[in-house]
Amino acid sequence: PVKSPEDLLRIQPGELRHQVQIQQVETTQSSTGAPSQTWDTFLTTMAAISTQSSKEVYQASQFTAQVSHVLKIRWPAGVTIQGGQQVLFGSRIFKLQTAENVLERNRVLLLHCLEINGVQGQ
Repeated sequence: PVKSPEDLLRIQPGELRHQVQIQQVETTQSSTGAPSQTWDTFLTTMAAISTQSSKEVYQASQFTAQVSHVLKIRWPAGVTIQGGQQVLFGSRIFKLQTAENVLERNRVLLLHCLEINGVQGQ
């Protein structure tokens, strides 16, 4: 069955079962004046996580697995979520590529992310 655009706005009971943290980079100066970057959590929310695709690339003498995911969350009023941020899910880190406001209705946000895991080559 073909889903209607309104179906994209529906969140089923139990669908958002993974707790994630949305983080942005903060640049501060150390006591010596050198810049230091840390990731600070600005939103903790529940999400549905689905894997979209995966591939392995060999580069710089190592294999790297790249997996794309889409995370579905409720619209977070009062905060801005955008590319360049990251999503922390347990010990896994997803680099946020784009945030899609479904049907521009401010009800559901789809986060298109990339997870990269480096594996040393033999």
